[in-house]
Amino acid sequence: MIWLAALALAAQDPQSVECGLRGVSERDDPRRAPEQITAQCPEGHDGLQAEADRVLAQIDLPSRRLARFSSYNLADRLAFQRDGAGWQALPGQWLLKTDILFPMRAAEHGATHMVCTFAARPTSNGALNDPDVACLSDVDRAERTLSHALHQELQNWRLAPAPYEYCMNEQLYVGAQIFSPSGAQPATQMPDPARLPVLCREGED
Repeated sequence: MIWLAALALAAQDPQSVECGLRGVSERDDPRRAPEQITAQCPEGHDGLQAEADRVLAQIDLPSRRLARFSSYNLADRLAFQRDGAGWQALPGQWLLKTDILFPMRAAEHGATHMVCTFAARPTSNGALNDPDVACLSDVDRAERTLSHALHQELQNWRLAPAPYEYCMNEQLYVGAQIFSPSGAQPATQMPDPARLPVLCREGED
């Protein structure tokens, strides 16, 4: 993933530095997003703390309370790279994600595999700009349900804002097991992720 690549680059590049992240909230409820995200940057890097504070202040954090068994997951660090006399957050870094639950309606159709891809285009406040989504499953009629559920869930995800527009294509997998009075449903073949389309258009990367 680009997030991992960005952090790997930060670890190798002497001009890159990582700041630790912490979520601040008065409510001890993992199904609610933090009310604020703060950064703790290492000393000795002029302007870095101020830039980290500026970037995080732009984030429009979601207010939606998640469904049962789901939770918000905050990244533990954010990488910055020296940009001339200042600092710039590396692109492709997820700040906030949620657990993706297998939709009950898809399971009712007998589906047990959710193989999806989506195009992430962050806005200036870190939200995703109406992401394109495509999903495959072992039951064809469940694919629209899976795509809709993922599109809705992505409204809660946040990326670090970047000073320019870009698009990154990501894939994810969620599995389910169905039980009935007669026992577990036999396992089926997971769809080949290579069949998923590339949703970032040419020139967006």
